[in-house]
Amino acid sequence: MKSSYIIVLLILVTSLNVFSQKEKAKAVYAYTYSIPEWYIPKEYLNYYAKINLPKDNVKVFVDGVYSSDLPDKISFNTFFDEKLYTNTFSGIKGFTRFYDQADFSDLTIQVVANIMHPKINIKTKGQRSYSKASKVEKPFSYELYFSYEIEFLIISEKDKKVLYKHIAKNSGRYYFPQSIKREVRFKDKKETVKYAKKMISKTDIVSVMLKSIMTALGGKSEIRKKIQFLKNKNSFFYFYKLSKQKKHPLIKKMNDTILKYIKDIKKRNEIERKIIKEENSALFKTKKNKKKYQLLSSLELSKEYHTLVLKLEKDLNNIYSNLDLKDKVEKRIAWACMINIAEAFYSIGDFKTALKYSDKAKLIDYKTKKTEAFRTSIIRKRNKLNIFYTADGKIKKDVNFIYLRYLKHFSI
Repeated sequence: MKSSYIIVLLILVTSLNVFSQKEKAKAVYAYTYSIPEWYIPKEYLNYYAKINLPKDNVKVFVDGVYSSDLPDKISFNTFFDEKLYTNTFSGIKGFTRFYDQADFSDLTIQVVANIMHPKINIKTKGQRSYSKASKVEKPFSYELYFSYEIEFLIISEKDKKVLYKHIAKNSGRYYFPQSIKREVRFKDKKETVKYAKKMISKTDIVSVMLKSIMTALGGKSEIRKKIQFLKNKNSFFYFYKLSKQKKHPLIKKMNDTILKYIKDIKKRNEIERKIIKEENSALFKTKKNKKKYQLLSSLELSKEYHTLVLKLEKDLNNIYSNLDLKDKVEKRIAWACMINIAEAFYSIGDFKTALKYSDKAKLIDYKTKKTEAFRTSIIRKRNKLNIFYTADGKIKKDVNFIYLRYLKHFSI
């Protein structure tokens, strides 16, 4: 595949420096694309969504062992509206959403969320041994936790076949508000459990669990991450500067090259921020601003970013060509040049070129553990893309068109 561009939004260059004995890593944070673990076949174009609530009541466990049922059930209400949450958890870009069953066809898939096994767990805590001197007369206490599972299914409307299945497990601890007075120490476990069960009915723990379910079915639901490319704002990349630059002119030259590269990225980000601001403002409706947005779209900025990477590659390779790897200082410079080029290509999704330069860095035999860890991360991310390709590197024939626009931003 040809080297390509990845849309990078709002790369935030932090002032965080990670110090080691001989080099500093400058962290560069970026919006990139997360890679799905499954794709919707091209024969499907439409979808509808459904949330199925558990029919059973919320169950109570004690230290992981079933004890009893609560009178409460998880239910739709004024705040937890099925229509609202089927809109958020199942949004698939490029697909037509159906609401009426009369519209369903063989081209339709069901996106289903089954809420399962809502439970409350009373976790008892006891002090195994204590002395009279400690004056701990009631060593037992308790904490309340809740948990549930969401079974996400992709089902073919044509033959009701389950195409994809993922189970998300969620849990959380319940924190008593200050307004609720409760005992926290007991003589034994039996007394602790008896009291804790009474307290459950006085709390809003079921509502807290419901709020957690609402969050899990929101815009960041796991099913959305599993079946489509999404912008990931938590990506970060390390670019290395070397210390003691006064001892060698090429250390300073390499450091200056890296700093200029990062500075240029920040300039592009400022343009991107203005574009987003204009797009969301009333002024964007004018022809002048609309034209400006079209000229400086995210795609155009990603091309500019790719140009910066190619320039960095050229500049650092020029430095590398003048180095003697037998010299200890110049060996460090050579490693930094190769690892920085690899990191730059990795940041734009060109895993093929990133691996090429990480292999060169590995051959220099300096910071081998760090290099190998970085190389492993490249391979791991590249391998996630393998679901879309045949053994000879061609895109599989059944890949849906909605994925093609994202795949062109990667090179494996």
